[in-house]
Amino acid sequence: MARSPKNPTLGLPSSETKAAVREPATMPAVSFSPEALSKLLNELTAQRAELAELKEQMIEANKAKMDTFAKAAKPATMAIAGKTDKAIANEILTVKLFKKAGFQNVVPHVNVKTFNLWMKENPARRPIEGSKSIKVNNLRLFHVTQTREVTAAEKKANAKQQADAVKRHEAKANGKGKPGNVTQLNPQ
Repeated sequence: MARSPKNPTLGLPSSETKAAVREPATMPAVSFSPEALSKLLNELTAQRAELAELKEQMIEANKAKMDTFAKAAKPATMAIAGKTDKAIANEILTVKLFKKAGFQNVVPHVNVKTFNLWMKENPARRPIEGSKSIKVNNLRLFHVTQTREVTAAEKKANAKQQADAVKRHEAKANGKGKPGNVTQLNPQ
C-alpha cells in the first residue's frame, strides 16, 4: 500500500506562495543619456588621476622622511667616519701618550706625524736632531714642536742622495754591481 505524503503541497506551486523577488510593475525610464554617461566617465577618470597624483605625493613625502631618519640615525660622525676601530684606538692612544709627555694641542695626522710624513709635507719638515720620537704601537711619531723646516741645501743634498741610491740599485739589477751571496737550498 502506498503511503500518502504528509504535506502534499510541498514542492508544488500554489496560488498562495509568493515570489522571492518581485518585479516592479513598471520599469523606470532610463535616466542616463550618452552625454550624462560620458560626463560620469570623465569624472571617474579625473578622480583616478587625482588619486594617483596624491599617491605619488605621499610616496615622495615618505621617502623624504625616511632619508631624514636615515641621516639622523648614523652613529658615526665626520671625525671618525671611514676609520677602523684600530685606527681610532691608535689616535686615542697617541693623544694620551703625547699629553703624558707634556705636549699641548695634540691632533693626530695634523700636528703629530711620522718622520716620512713630515718630510712629504710642503714645506718639508724634519725632526730636530736629538729629539726623541714617541712610540705608539708600531709607529714612531713626532710632534710639530719637535720639527724644523728643511733648508734648500738639505733638499738638494737629499735629492742627490736619492738619485745616487737609485743608480746603485739599477746597477745591481743589471748585474754591474757586486753579486750577493746566494746559497742554494736544495742542491741536486
